[in-house]
Amino acid sequence: MTEAEVFASCLALSHCHFLDTPYEGDPFSDELNSGASNVCHYCTIDTLLSIIEKQCLRFTDVRFLNDSTEFLEIIPLIEHVLTNGNYSSSFKQFFLQPSIIEDLKSYRQSYSAISNVDQTYKDMPYRTYTCSLSKNCDSLNMWNYYATSSAGVNIGFDFAWNMFEGSNSYKTNTGKRLSGDIWLSRGLVIYNNFDKEKCVIKFLDHLFNVYSNLLQLNLLDKYRALLVQSFKEPINNMRCFFKNSHFDGEQEYRIVLKIPEETLRSPKSNSNIADVSFFRRGKVLVPYVDYKFKKSSISQIVMNPYNCEDSSMMELGIQELLTMNNLDNVKIYHSNIPLRRYD
Repeated sequence: MTEAEVFASCLALSHCHFLDTPYEGDPFSDELNSGASNVCHYCTIDTLLSIIEKQCLRFTDVRFLNDSTEFLEIIPLIEHVLTNGNYSSSFKQFFLQPSIIEDLKSYRQSYSAISNVDQTYKDMPYRTYTCSLSKNCDSLNMWNYYATSSAGVNIGFDFAWNMFEGSNSYKTNTGKRLSGDIWLSRGLVIYNNFDKEKCVIKFLDHLFNVYSNLLQLNLLDKYRALLVQSFKEPINNMRCFFKNSHFDGEQEYRIVLKIPEETLRSPKSNSNIADVSFFRRGKVLVPYVDYKFKKSSISQIVMNPYNCEDSSMMELGIQELLTMNNLDNVKIYHSNIPLRRYD
């Protein structure tokens, strides 16, 4: 390979996520790859009101999600595959340097982009926010999260790919840079540990090939910083979609926003950001971003199974909300779960 080809390989690798790896060769891979269809967002009726009136979905800081291992659980997996994989000792030593691993453990990451403030090309520290949807739009497990007070619904979307301006790829696991250097990624969450390992192995195999070519061309020192970035960025892309296997009942489809810190400090600079603030969960203040979406992407509202006997007024109110917001084509359904409620 030439120097230009190796350089291009480094850049290409830094934009990869390897999240399609578990589905390769699967006879249903086309179906999985279009898995952005028929997803839903479980929420309370108050949240439904806010979502429709503000035309925003709420994205929560990834450090405050219900899986306490998120964002960091990929690091011991990376260390395990590197240590036990069929790679050269120099390759292992290069990427197992404490400084690189410690940098990965930091929540504060960066990518290269053009600053909105001074229009220069530089490393942009960003923060990571997620919005959780599900592929199961009538899940007792999810209703138990959001509807035990009889005030839960879920909002169904025909397709996740047409929910936001600037993101229109049909593929399941995909990423897109939006206006204001915000990076949007979305896809199926991976729970199975073996599937996670397959993603990491494929990534490291590609990285080892790039590393070996740089070594052969005696260019390792020249492209050291770029190579480290080509290591960190795919990990940052992958880990937002890895979740502990105990949560697999959620069947989560996730949307991720990586937002530059300078944008969060001056959110009015981006017209798609409606609010940057905090809400209280117990005694914890949780950072959030309200980001605008296309309300025309809503296809249905499903009412929870806990209030089947007295749901007529709830349904009437939702219908009026839809009508007053020009969502006449959105259908309202009742859960099919035959749940008996005891007061």
